[in-house]
Amino acid sequence: MQRRYWKGLMIAAAILALVCTGALTGCGPKKVESQPEMSSTGTSTSTGTVATSSAGSTTASSSSMSEEPMGGDTGPEAEKPGVNVDELRVRFNTENVHFAFDSSDLSPEAMAILKDKAFFLRLNPSKGVLIKGHCDERGSLEYNLALGDRRANSAKNFLTDLGIDARRINTISYGEEMPLDPAHNEAAWAVNRRCEFALE
Repeated sequence: MQRRYWKGLMIAAAILALVCTGALTGCGPKKVESQPEMSSTGTSTSTGTVATSSAGSTTASSSSMSEEPMGGDTGPEAEKPGVNVDELRVRFNTENVHFAFDSSDLSPEAMAILKDKAFFLRLNPSKGVLIKGHCDERGSLEYNLALGDRRANSAKNFLTDLGIDARRINTISYGEEMPLDPAHNEAAWAVNRRCEFALE
């Protein structure tokens, strides 16, 4: 009786061992071939990574992708698809950046204009730009020359932060000497507080 008990126990252990071995080999981790991730445009980004921000937008970083470099002059021309380059050239020379009274700080509107100018400069790496700082008539000649210089350099620094080589940008201050509007009122002063841009 005792012998039959031990024999049954050994058979049960053997069956249990076989079942466990089969379960372990059949349920092990499977090798999965990695697939290249897809960007939001549906293109493969196998050389980089795709990250989703907390706002839900998808951005891609890749060694083969050219983002706006902080020292070069090449950038993604597709950032403004269908842009009219001739129109950009005209706007570059005629669209001014304006400032608040006694300030060289860039407004959001000024930054948007400068981003367009940086885009144009990236499309035309052989071009340079002269930035001319201007003031309204209030204040001394010396003070306004210094303020015009600060305004021109504020625009220059913003362009260099966008990746435009500083060697391509020259600045000059005219102070209050060259008003666009000669009137002596707030509307004229607002127009005269500006930076102008000329391609070189």
